[in-house]
Amino acid sequence: MDVNWLYVSAAAGSAYLLILSPFVARRRWSWTAMGVAAANFFWVLPNLAPFRGVLDPDYAGYQFGVYAVSPGILVTLVSGSIVAGALISACLALRNRAGSSMAFIALYGCLMLLTVGLPELLNGLQAPADYRIELGEYLHIPGLLAVLLIGALLCLPLIASIAWSSRRMARSPSYQS
Repeated sequence: MDVNWLYVSAAAGSAYLLILSPFVARRRWSWTAMGVAAANFFWVLPNLAPFRGVLDPDYAGYQFGVYAVSPGILVTLVSGSIVAGALISACLALRNRAGSSMAFIALYGCLMLLTVGLPELLNGLQAPADYRIELGEYLHIPGLLAVLLIGALLCLPLIASIAWSSRRMARSPSYQS
């Protein structure tokens, strides 16, 4: 059976939006919290690997930052963990409560920055002509443009997310001594 992964991506994106919608509807978020949620949600949308790892016998595997996983169930576990962490972070940001929930956002942001964002950026800066972004069969971005996009899309939002959640955590009465 041939699967059009663009349709799977649209269905998964819709399901992820349904998960976030109650948090958006409560309107407890600030625009900064919405920005942090969007920055985390960015890690979810293009990530079809949790589905392809299990459903696509021809899937090439998963290469993202320091994560290099051979085809199979491990692709689903690794990429699924990234998606779950991003969704949890986005929901917690929209919940917009100072305190320990902000620690999850900060720690997840640090983990993603150190294991994906910075390694991808450094890899690209070492040989920009050889670098490219591939999002499935549908989008290929080559060279220095890809390196600059990686820096802008993967690193800057994470740094902002870490800074915001750390500030919110520090303002919590439970973290002040």
